[in-house]
Amino acid sequence: MKELNFKTGLKDGIPIALGYLSVSFTFGITAVNMGIPPITAILISLTNVTSAGQVAGIGIIAAHGGFAEMALAQLIINMRYALMSLSLSQKLDAKYSLFHRIVTSFCVTDEVFAVASGKGGELPARYMYGLITLPYLFWSGGTAVGALLGAILAIRTALRTGRAQSCGKSAAFFRKIFTFCRRAATGGGLPAPRDLADPIPRCTLSAITRKRTS
Repeated sequence: MKELNFKTGLKDGIPIALGYLSVSFTFGITAVNMGIPPITAILISLTNVTSAGQVAGIGIIAAHGGFAEMALAQLIINMRYALMSLSLSQKLDAKYSLFHRIVTSFCVTDEVFAVASGKGGELPARYMYGLITLPYLFWSGGTAVGALLGAILAIRTALRTGRAQSCGKSAAFFRKIFTFCRRAATGGGLPAPRDLADPIPRCTLSAITRKRTS
């Protein structure tokens, strides 16, 4: 029987960590798209390891829900972790102190519970610490990467939208100039000054500047 130590737990946690990476990455992007700051999304994953609970939580935050809705949703979604921890506590060895129980219970998830429950014999604290280390790091790290990339994409989208709106103003500006010239040529009367009061859009000015310098 293989000794259950920290290194063994670390190896057993690799598949769990790789699975968490894609899920946490998606969570980070989703949180930023809902208007939650990247640092807030990262802190959520650092202090919580519950994918369904976190997704539900950011939905409630984005909808400006109250504390009662948040507490009820988290209680219903995460109640299973209490039952998992209760079942897993029956497999812990005699040296597993209360402090270690509290710390490792923080990262008891569906996958961690399944792997730990499948081990024969009693579970020492060092094995559980190894089992939860990589999943926790990948969960937090994946959220950080997703949140930061989501913020970058949001900034790029905003810049592109701003340029599109600016070029749209350019088209409107030249349309007003064309209308002015046509009315002047046909004797149809000049447009009111307020109709030509819009300043030249930024992208038009930049295009004119480039032509002059080239």
